[in-house]
Amino acid sequence: MRSFWILMAAVFALSGIPLDAQATGCTGFASPDYSTVPNAIVGNLSGARIGSGFVVVVRDLFTHQPMPFAYVTIDFTGTGITLSSEQAADVVAEPGFCNLLTKRCDANGQVVFDPRFSGFANTDVVKVYGRADLNCGGLLLKTIKGRSTDLVTSSVASCGIRNESTSLADFTYFTARFGYGYFPECDFNNDGSLGLPDFAIFSPEFGVGPKHLCIP
Repeated sequence: MRSFWILMAAVFALSGIPLDAQATGCTGFASPDYSTVPNAIVGNLSGARIGSGFVVVVRDLFTHQPMPFAYVTIDFTGTGITLSSEQAADVVAEPGFCNLLTKRCDANGQVVFDPRFSGFANTDVVKVYGRADLNCGGLLLKTIKGRSTDLVTSSVASCGIRNESTSLADFTYFTARFGYGYFPECDFNNDGSLGLPDFAIFSPEFGVGPKHLCIP
């Protein structure tokens, strides 16, 4: 067994994968090359599904086959995006929950997120990790962009509570850009353009709230 982990360390070193991704006892390792991760994650405050949701398929580093019941963690640390403390019931509670969203894949290695958050990041700063189980270190699958229909995080923490609503500030931000070119933070269906489909996604979210935002 010791020789196996020595071999694994060499594999990670040669592949450029950080050594801190290793953990003894792992039943497998996720593949950054063969796993499927969209280029951007889109959220809102309501938790309603946007399109097909944020769908990730985790595949094994060596066999390239789907990893049943693997875990996917999305890390928003330092992105300017603020998570809601009100997430779906199947989001795994773990340390760092104000910056992390973790869910378990199904038997086909697939997981779907319907994240609740405020703000956006137009550069690839949101990190998506895959791991065989919660005792394993995560392997970075991809860094992506993030955007929410709650474009403007306008709330201020008071007495340990931070309530956020998708309000006039968000409507004004969106409509001021609608029809005036491409603004990726408003591209809610990820089709590379800003148009009526994006307004159709934004419209039912207008007025949602107040929802609690995480205070790290």
